[in-house]
Amino acid sequence: MPPSSSRAAAVEAMYDPQTGAPAGPPATAMAPGMGHNMGQIASHEVTRQPGPIDPQIQAMFDQPSMSGAMPLGETSQSGAKALKTGMRRGRSKLQIVLWFVIGGLVIGGGVFAGFQIRAIRLKSQISEARTQAIADAKADTWKGWTEARDRLAGIAQASATPDNRAALARARALVAFEFGDGLAEAKTAVEDLGEQRGLDAAVARAYLALAQSDSKAARQAADDATQIVTDDPSALYITGRAQLLAGDFQNAFRSLKSAFDREKRPLYAVGLARAYSDASMWREALAALEPVLSMVADHPSSMIERARILVASYQIVPGVPLGTEVRAQLQKLIAEGMKRPGEQTRGVSPGQVALANLVLARVDFLRGDLPASQADFGAALAVGIDEQRFAEEAAETLYAIGELTGAQTAADRTLSEWSGSRRARITLARVMLAVGKPNDAVDLATKVPDVESYPQARTVRGLARYATGDLDAARDDFVAALKKAPHYEPALVGRAWLDLETQQLDDDLKKLLEDAHKAYPTHPGFGTVHAAVLRASDDKASRDKAKAILEKIVIGAGPEVVRAQLELARVYRDAGDLRPARQLYADAVKSGSVMAKLESGLLLIEDLDPMGGRETLDELLKSTDRPSPLIILEVARARMLVGDHAGAAQLLAEAGNAPNVVKWHLLREKGRLALRRNDFNGAADALSQAIEQSGSDLETFLLAADVAAADEKQAKLMERVKTLAPKRLAGVPELDLINAKLLLSNNEESSKAYEVAADKLQKANASSRRKAQAFLGRGIVAYNREDDQVAKDALEYAIKLDPTLYSAHLYLADITKGQNPKAALEHGQRAVALNPDLVEGWSMVGTQAARLGHKKLLAEATIKVGELAPNSAALRDLQGLR
Repeated sequence: MPPSSSRAAAVEAMYDPQTGAPAGPPATAMAPGMGHNMGQIASHEVTRQPGPIDPQIQAMFDQPSMSGAMPLGETSQSGAKALKTGMRRGRSKLQIVLWFVIGGLVIGGGVFAGFQIRAIRLKSQISEARTQAIADAKADTWKGWTEARDRLAGIAQASATPDNRAALARARALVAFEFGDGLAEAKTAVEDLGEQRGLDAAVARAYLALAQSDSKAARQAADDATQIVTDDPSALYITGRAQLLAGDFQNAFRSLKSAFDREKRPLYAVGLARAYSDASMWREALAALEPVLSMVADHPSSMIERARILVASYQIVPGVPLGTEVRAQLQKLIAEGMKRPGEQTRGVSPGQVALANLVLARVDFLRGDLPASQADFGAALAVGIDEQRFAEEAAETLYAIGELTGAQTAADRTLSEWSGSRRARITLARVMLAVGKPNDAVDLATKVPDVESYPQARTVRGLARYATGDLDAARDDFVAALKKAPHYEPALVGRAWLDLETQQLDDDLKKLLEDAHKAYPTHPGFGTVHAAVLRASDDKASRDKAKAILEKIVIGAGPEVVRAQLELARVYRDAGDLRPARQLYADAVKSGSVMAKLESGLLLIEDLDPMGGRETLDELLKSTDRPSPLIILEVARARMLVGDHAGAAQLLAEAGNAPNVVKWHLLREKGRLALRRNDFNGAADALSQAIEQSGSDLETFLLAADVAAADEKQAKLMERVKTLAPKRLAGVPELDLINAKLLLSNNEESSKAYEVAADKLQKANASSRRKAQAFLGRGIVAYNREDDQVAKDALEYAIKLDPTLYSAHLYLADITKGQNPKAALEHGQRAVALNPDLVEGWSMVGTQAARLGHKKLLAEATIKVGELAPNSAALRDLQGLR
């Protein structure tokens, strides 16, 4: 990497030397999905060098070495003649010696006095220069600090004492950390100090370590500083920043607040605000900036930090004036930074210009202006900053504005340059999670340095483990992160989703989520999970409130909004309003959401298109690297429903070997396959275990009821369903459907129960597949009563609602076989296509094939029954027909 050079020179290079007009940003290559190639982030100019030595100090070097003394060996130039006495008197040797002695004393004393006077004057000038440097730096702006740095450089040049060099190194390192300017020079200055002790030297080392994102070195240097002066504000400040860099939020708050309380400096307020913001304490963060902004309304560092806080807390949304206000402030700041340094009012460094553009990219994205957001990002790259913190911020920005491919490229590039970057590794883990690679995300997060004590890394690993189904490990990560940062939004929301899924969400967490939503009503993270809690309620008013919350959130933008789209799609899906549900799923799929792809496939299964659902899910399985057990099990179910038992069995075996599989979910699907194969004992065994662990999962109860109704030997399972269903499914319309299934042997009661269930499902806008179950039951009851026409109508309508109902085809085949063997054969073929292990179906196909003279089809059916039931009466019957 070439040595970094003066940011002032970099800014001046943007202007035409003849006209003073902007010369335009340097050309940079655009990276796919991110506007510019991260490989082009570089600066090729030298950083601003210190100005010439202070003129007053320099003047002292140009004065004569003796004031008023004439050099030896020179004669007077006055032109006066020497006095004549008329005689020449000789001098004794003693007189000559005394004359030389006295002359030497006079001359030596004059020289000594001259040096002393010069030293006093130099010391006075240095003191004045130091005083002016301190005054310059008080505003905590780039302009003030660079002027202070240059004065200190003049001092060090005039008098290179250890203290002066340490003071200069401290100023250089501060400017590098706070303003992104002159990192190379700061590094050289600090290294030149060697093992020098003292407060300035320790603070300089801390600032340099912070600028290089080295938390351990920063903490060590900060400890050295506090040992020298315990309550020095600068020592407390760098201690707090080092603690924040290491993820130690609570101690960072204390240190940074103590620093600001002792000295009301703008940068100390900005540091405290950053700590609060990183811990998702946004109200406290904005409050920390108020004293600065009330005194200096356009303080650049404070303005950038305020914009970051408003973006992080999603207080900028489309149509809200606040976004326009913040955008104007950032544009004003950027415009000042593009001026020549001498023409700037407060001073905005090139590094601040780049960071302001990154924040502006997020502002414009949240305002719904994607082209402007991409242009802002390109402008940030054009500044040409090639430092770790900017690269990390750029990758995070790309993730935040939905440019996942660009974010991955940027994070990879950052890690290739700075392999220890926590932020880049965490960003990459978030990208992997977003694109459906949670196992990769777990690996990446686990490799973050000091992951166990770093809340951000623990949280992203918890989210990834949650996505893989490793719920206990995910909960451990969330709990550990929240212990470090109790208000940290990603950990808090992740824990809430996990507890909601496992039905362990307590009232305290519910109240915390509700309060957070009230405080930040446009934040999609808090709003979405709070809406999910309301949606899970039995109260219709709560569900309507959830819908209203989500409808406001989905008009926004950002990764968190995708979750809101999914949740609102579920609200519409559960309400039977499938058109908006499909659109929301489609919108979420565009962002790369794996869960959206999964649920959109499941919606097709629930709503008249099981083949389309199976194809969607199979494609998802193929395109997902290391798919989660959830995906594997849902694809297995989709395959079963359309008759691919072999493919389903293969996936069930694969899921059984997965370390994070949800046991009851696996048992449920094993029970489904056993039921389809008429293995009632195997089905009952699997579903008896599943029902104890599955909570209120409807599919488990419906399958268990089917098994209990199909085989009178499964009385124990029937009793368990009768006991648990009313407790877990109270108020759910499917409860009547389950009760009707269990009454199948009593035609009159079951008929009424199915009518009640069908009516309730209709009123609840239940899915087509759910309603089909009620009509299937009504058809079977009518069949048992030998009311063939009613049975036929009900069964045909059931198939229309759910084309996967193989049993409906089998009943229709039996109803039509007497009058229409061809129709019976077609129904029989459809039944075995949907369930290739159905012995009764193959028997129907064989008998009707024999009646119609289809010998080849009869032979095929006979072979199949022989494989499925080798010693059965059905096989003997078919063999007799041959």
